[in-house]
Order: sequence, then structure tokens, then C-alpha cells
Amino acid sequence: MRKIYILSLILLLWAIPVLGANTHSTALASASKQYWSITKATQTGLDITGSMTIEAWVKFTTLPTSAAPVSIASRYQTADRAFILTIIESGGVYSIHLVLAKAASSNNDEGERSQTITLTTGTWIHLAAVFNATAETIEFFKNGTSLGSGDSATDHIYNGGQALEFGANSPHDRHYLNGKLDDIRIWNDVRTQSEIEDNMSVELVGDEDNLQGYWRFNNDAGVDQTSNDNDLTNNNSCTFNVDVPGVTDTCTPTLDGVWKMDLQDHCTTTVSTYSDYGMECYNQAGGSWVIAGGVEVRRGSSTNCIPQIEGTGVFSIQPIH
Repeated sequence: MRKIYILSLILLLWAIPVLGANTHSTALASASKQYWSITKATQTGLDITGSMTIEAWVKFTTLPTSAAPVSIASRYQTADRAFILTIIESGGVYSIHLVLAKAASSNNDEGERSQTITLTTGTWIHLAAVFNATAETIEFFKNGTSLGSGDSATDHIYNGGQALEFGANSPHDRHYLNGKLDDIRIWNDVRTQSEIEDNMSVELVGDEDNLQGYWRFNNDAGVDQTSNDNDLTNNNSCTFNVDVPGVTDTCTPTLDGVWKMDLQDHCTTTVSTYSDYGMECYNQAGGSWVIAGGVEVRRGSSTNCIPQIEGTGVFSIQPIH
């Protein structure tokens, strides 16, 4: 009878859909000039002229050079500028820049702030740039930690007719990302450090206040998760990859502890049955579960937990006692 109960429970859990799981990123090759974009004519809510926050997960295959800066996000063309978030190298030192145009084309009509930043290849990092139009400041964040705030030299952003692009600034061949992007968010407000840090590893619903564009890149053709429907165009065959932020997270339960593998955060000690389709696991033997290569792999001993691979390649952890 117990075997029948366990089998039934396994089948039931198998049928539960996995919502909010980060399964893919987008991979871009600079040699192929790959990038994502949306034109001014087809976008809604992205023509922001006041306060703005841009967030993105980035993993560099090769780092920018002085001859080849990398644009993360831009609405910035030669004679029709708005903003550009870019990484620049000079003398072996990297800096993150946010340039805000105050008029269409003059270099003298721009606000800008930069901050030095440590970068490596092969590691996911979360970047955020926050423009506060009221305070006239720009603040940068790396992995939820502030890199500093300073004068933006402007209280607005010029709104021209240029496209929004991720991973490139197409008029300039040198501005192409060689690496991966994931979970890009654009807000029309000032995100605080706690809001950035608390949510950077959590996939959003898409209806959050002031969220104007949200792209998960979960093998979804660049679909915008907000009601603005700012779906992206795939330029030059960008691909999707199962390499996603957070795959090195480790969760180690305490002896006789109650813990849960959360499909958004991956590890949490919060006991909340089936919230965002994570499964509680009563692991009396301790041990750990390590996420690797896009799927979670069991390590250590576990006397009463059965992992089941979902259709997306993510483990659910089911209690069987």
C-alpha cells in the first residue's frame, strides 16, 4: 500500500507545472554581430524620459577591450540619442558607464557617470544602473552591492526615435557583447539597493509596479513578460543556452531540519509548502543539493527524499513520509 501511495505521489508531482524557473539565457557572439532589439514604433513604455533603472545578468566569454567596448543596453544612435549602458576598458581597468542624452545629437548635451568595476570571464554577474531624475544622480550596482552614486549632470533623458538594443549598439561595429545575457529588466522608477538585492535572483511575474519591460530569455524568442508586449527581434541568430545565473548555488540542510529547494531562489529555509512550486524535504541525514549545468544534483545522503526531474530539467524534492 505504501508503494502505491509513493508512486501516486510521484505521478502527481510530475504533473505539477514548473512556474518561475530560470531555465535559459541568451548567448551572443560578437563575431556574428548578434543582439536583440525592438524599434521605437513597436514598443510601449520604454521611451522613458525621467527616472530609470536597468538590470541585467551578464556572463562574459571575452572581456571588453579599449578598441571594443561592450554595450549592455542602448537607445543611442549617432544623431538620435537617449541612453547607453556600456562597459569600457582602459589600461587594464574596467568601468561601467551610463550616458544620458539631453538632446538629440550633441556630445556636449549629455549626462554621464562611470564607475570602475572588477570583471572576469566565465562568471555570471548582476549589473544595475539607477538614474534618479529628481536628485540628478546615477548609481551602479554589482551583484546587489552599490559601486557608488554621483552626479548625473541631467534631470531628464532625451526621447528620440531610436531602437532599444541589448548586447549591441548597432551603428558601431565594435559595440557587440561576446557572452550571455539573462533576465533583463527596465523600470521607470528608482530601484533601491534592497529592492535590487532582494529580487535579482528571483524571477518576476511581470505585473510589478513600474516594470516597463522584462525579458527572461527562457527559450522564448525574446518575449516581454509585461503587459506592454515589448517582444524583441532576434538579430543574426542569437541562441539560447541552459547556462543560467545561480547554477552554483548550494543548499545544505541542518540535521533533522526542514528545508526546501525553491525553483526561483534555488535554496531557502523558508517553510512554505508548494509556494512557487518548490517542494519541502525533510532530510534527517543532512547532506546537500548542488545545482550544476542547469539541473540540481544530489550529494550526500538523504533517507526520505526522492528527487524527480521535471520536464524543464529541474528537480522537485518530494517528501515521502
